[in-house]
Amino acid sequence: MEQLRNFTFKLAIPTNQTLCSANATNLTSSTNSNLFPNCTDNLTVKSTPNHPILTPNMDAKTAIDALFWMKTVSMVLGIIFNILVIVVRGNKFVRQRRISSYHFIILQIALADLIYACLLSFEVEKHLNNFVWVHSLAACRIVYPLSAMSAGVPILLMLLLAIERYLGVINALTHKLRTRSILLVGIFIWVFSFIVILPILFSLKIHDQFGACTEEMDPLLDKVVTIFYLVVFMLIPLLLSTLFHCHIYHLFDVTRRKCRCTCKVKRHPAN
Repeated sequence: MEQLRNFTFKLAIPTNQTLCSANATNLTSSTNSNLFPNCTDNLTVKSTPNHPILTPNMDAKTAIDALFWMKTVSMVLGIIFNILVIVVRGNKFVRQRRISSYHFIILQIALADLIYACLLSFEVEKHLNNFVWVHSLAACRIVYPLSAMSAGVPILLMLLLAIERYLGVINALTHKLRTRSILLVGIFIWVFSFIVILPILFSLKIHDQFGACTEEMDPLLDKVVTIFYLVVFMLIPLLLSTLFHCHIYHLFDVTRRKCRCTCKVKRHPAN
């Protein structure tokens, strides 16, 4: 699964710079200077009857092609393996008529990853159409926010999984996190992730010049939103997960030392 897939919400949204580099591959130099006035300093376009190429900066085109294949492979593998996880876990639930909190969290992670993998098909289509959005504005405002949300939900669910495992280790005898509680927390995570992507939803527009679904947000607001996403969906989960695992390691280390002392006392009892 793809929990830490170089995630920030902003990476899911195309920028004018990316679109400039991508669309320049299909334009002549004169057209490029009219539609992309900021691109002509860095990109020189040469068009041929069969395949327009970008010269001399071939690195940009290579990077775009690599990104296309990366998204295609991620889409195919993500759909296959997440469907497999859902089928296996779901079959176990049907047979046993109950499900543990651990397996319930895994099911939610697989579902979020499956949604993200399916929405990658729009990214693949966008690459094939030279970054031109061929769907409506409503579709633009549904696909990209939903893709961003489904990318953030697994990270928070992984944090929930780390908390569940942590409580199970430090208090193994009395700890019992009910599935109902996990369900309520899971619903909160999905709703919270939807609320925080609303700024992206309302800032998405279809560009009039090159027909792409792009984000147009005030620069100051854009920085605030980016920092918020980075802190909430990257730094905090990473920090808490690290602290939980360090504490678990400390507990195991203390227990190991106690066992060693006990064994030494039994081997060499006091006279």
